[in-house]
Amino acid sequence: MEEFLESIDRIIGNQCKSKGITFHLNFDELKGKTILTDKLRFGQIFMNLLSNAVKYTPEGGEVSFGVTTGPGVKGVRQAVFCVQDTGIGMAPEFVSQAFDAFSQERTNSIDERSGSGLGLSIVKQLVELFKGHYEVDSSVGKGTTIRVFLDLTYTEPREKKSVSEHGGLKDFEGRRVLVAEDQPLNAKIICRMLEKRGFTVELAENGRQAVEAYEKAAIGWFDAILMDVRMPEMDGIEATHRIREHRERPDCYVPIIATTANAFVEDKMMCLKAGMNEHVSKPISGKELFGCLTKYIK
Repeated sequence: MEEFLESIDRIIGNQCKSKGITFHLNFDELKGKTILTDKLRFGQIFMNLLSNAVKYTPEGGEVSFGVTTGPGVKGVRQAVFCVQDTGIGMAPEFVSQAFDAFSQERTNSIDERSGSGLGLSIVKQLVELFKGHYEVDSSVGKGTTIRVFLDLTYTEPREKKSVSEHGGLKDFEGRRVLVAEDQPLNAKIICRMLEKRGFTVELAENGRQAVEAYEKAAIGWFDAILMDVRMPEMDGIEATHRIREHRERPDCYVPIIATTANAFVEDKMMCLKAGMNEHVSKPISGKELFGCLTKYIK
């Protein structure tokens, strides 16, 4: 949970700060806890809800994210996650369809109209996959509160693996990484860094080639994908969408790490919303890269 909260605070907290919104984070009941879950999908639920709350909350408003837990049985405890904002709110007739695909209420209170309208629809699908449910309370001009009810399985934290002075695993021998990078010099540097640490590297020169390499590979062949965001023919965002759409494959949620020179909060949010797990800025630091890979390669 500490890692999850750090990610939320870093991305949503900074986004609120840049927009002049106060952000409250209240997770005292889960501090120091480790839960057994699908890390990517779990994070996507709340990243979508929180980014939506920030989007529709004006400057000077507030966004909060908290949790309460009930009594547990055999390590399983029900948790209620609450995302609350003081934004523009929704009309009663719209609340019932807010989580349907492509729904977006027409209002003059917000000028921004970008996005596909799929954010809350994705939340609905993921919550149902977790066998949970949600409730929505909203009033026009007063804000919105969304509660997500999930059963959490508590577990002991994994033992940390030994690390080298470079901040990563001593040995990645036998691990395979797909690198999507269109700049030859950058590709050469990244591949050399990975190979020195034992990785077997396959290179794709653009997003289209990356998707093709993933589709042709055996299930579970790649342990991670390093994805440049700006590439010809198909960018890293679209390539990530294409890979995540292969839900018939159990490895469709292979860790994808964005590598880009753009380090603004908006760029990181775009990568995470596309389904990427992490964002590593260029020029790439070996310590940051291998520290990131260590989190996802067991």
